[in-house]
Amino acid sequence: MNPSIHQDAARLAAAAAIGDLTEAEATAWNDHIATCQACRKLDEEEFAMRNLIKGNLEAESPDPGFEQRIMDKLELAAADDRIRPVNFSRSNPALLAAAACITLIAMAGLGFLIHGRKPASTASAVSNSPALPDLAGLPAAARNAITSQSNGNTITSVERDNDNGEISYLVDTKTSAGAESSFTIAADGGLLSTDTTLDAVPGAVRSAILAQAQQASVEAVEEDIDAGAKSYVATILSQQGGERDYTFNEDGTLATIEMNLPDLTAPLQAAIKAQAGQGSIEEIDKSFDDDGEISYVATISAPDGRERDFTFNTDGTLSSVECTLAELSAPLQLAINNQVGQGTLASIDKDFDGGVITYDASVITPDGRERDLSISAQGQLLSREVAMTEAPAAVQRTISQTVGSGKVIDINQSFDEPSQGAPYEIEGWKEGKPFYFLVSPTGDFLGMED
Repeated sequence: MNPSIHQDAARLAAAAAIGDLTEAEATAWNDHIATCQACRKLDEEEFAMRNLIKGNLEAESPDPGFEQRIMDKLELAAADDRIRPVNFSRSNPALLAAAACITLIAMAGLGFLIHGRKPASTASAVSNSPALPDLAGLPAAARNAITSQSNGNTITSVERDNDNGEISYLVDTKTSAGAESSFTIAADGGLLSTDTTLDAVPGAVRSAILAQAQQASVEAVEEDIDAGAKSYVATILSQQGGERDYTFNEDGTLATIEMNLPDLTAPLQAAIKAQAGQGSIEEIDKSFDDDGEISYVATISAPDGRERDFTFNTDGTLSSVECTLAELSAPLQLAINNQVGQGTLASIDKDFDGGVITYDASVITPDGRERDLSISAQGQLLSREVAMTEAPAAVQRTISQTVGSGKVIDINQSFDEPSQGAPYEIEGWKEGKPFYFLVSPTGDFLGMED
């Protein structure tokens, strides 16, 4: 927790709600509220209050010339000896802001009285014409991205989401013909997801969705973007009337299926309920790895509102749990921060494998690529994901020759056994199945793995 930010929380939360933080302040504030429950609650309250005020009072605001007329009258009145001690200077923004707020509230109250005396039909006409959302309080990057992504369509609503300090904006739009669509923008302006159509997705994805749907109806399709990688979520309505989300990779392979608790085996249900405790189970996904292994990811909301993911094996044993940097020991924090460097820490999972605890961190590099790394409980770097172009030329040649007509899925450099000289572990895909092999840092082929 940053003490100086915590002490200045009221000002920072108020400024964040109206988009008045600098880029550095916004980054520091979002990092702080990711680990500080009290400040996160204050942040959410300020933003909710801003929306409440704008939603109820903005429609009653006076015409653009009203403020100038008020200031003119105040300055004329200031010349009168009876009120000379009061200085209504244009250069005093605090007084100007206070006068504007008081005037707005007064006009809102007067407006309520006036509307209360109007015929019911007139009052109804007013209430049926809601004001369009105001983007002024959003960060500039998000505001510009929303305007660009809406592509001239009417923005009907903007909903701010705070996911453990990660701010995003869900935007609903409507075309002139009345067609509705949605997309999600990150606070830094990055596109996180957008509605799409079955015809617009890649052919392999479309075929996979239709195969999964069979006689059921495909209600919606969403394109998700995560560190440049795309996936597609299809909402399928069964003939019995139940909806379920299916997530597909770009090549059409099935990644996850949305599940309900009663769909699971008794051991899985018991394990998930035990982890939930007094919290609530928000979502459960059945996940399929590239090698065909199945796991279940439960998103659980704690009583304090914080959400985290728990991953279970098919027998109900806990495989991993999502955690934050602040929850880790100082050596672990230092080791992870050293690996993050100028990038951004996206997530950390505490993994349990045969009684051995390790920590898997996902890092977004400055150029937007996602990289995974594994660190021991003592802070030792165990493995680090690398791109093909980041490997030595000799290693690249051996990988290309071994994969042949297949494709490279994953490359990790392993550091857990120094005697092997930090070899590269490669996962490839050929003839519809994964395979694994090792290559030394000098490019020597070290054999296949199971």
